[in-house]
Amino acid sequence: MSNKKKIKVKKVKEEEKVDALTLTVRETLGSMGRRVDPYQEKLLISLLKSFLVGGLSTIIDLILYFVLYHFVHIDPLIANSISFVIIMIFGYFMSHKYVFDEKNKKKQLSDYCILNIVGFVVTEGLLFGLVTMIHWNAFLIKVLAIILVLVIKILLRRFILNK
Repeated sequence: MSNKKKIKVKKVKEEEKVDALTLTVRETLGSMGRRVDPYQEKLLISLLKSFLVGGLSTIIDLILYFVLYHFVHIDPLIANSISFVIIMIFGYFMSHKYVFDEKNKKKQLSDYCILNIVGFVVTEGLLFGLVTMIHWNAFLIKVLAIILVLVIKILLRRFILNK
């Protein structure tokens, strides 16, 4: 038997890689004298990233739809379809880069596709019913559809997809 002493080696934590948004949130909370636990911080940052990606996607969607409908004079249903495809691709890449967790990307991708397809069907239905059939203002209906789809997506995610 040897009398060798075991030497305890302290593990040094690897330096955490932090993005600019996380640093901004930490600085803002710190300047307000607020501290949040890591879970709350992660949740807040995730919500902010989702809000920014969703907001940017919505703005681009409205601009594309407006240009296609008012300047190119494409039918509102086709204009919506074109803007949907472009925004779905754009939103996927932005979400993949900034929003999705590393460990749940497959589920998040399927949820993303389901929610966007539901949103597309609702928007097309409203555009068909209220613009094509009743001849209401196409841009106004598109904006109202976006608001309604946002509520539907929140409810679907809350009560069905995240059970």
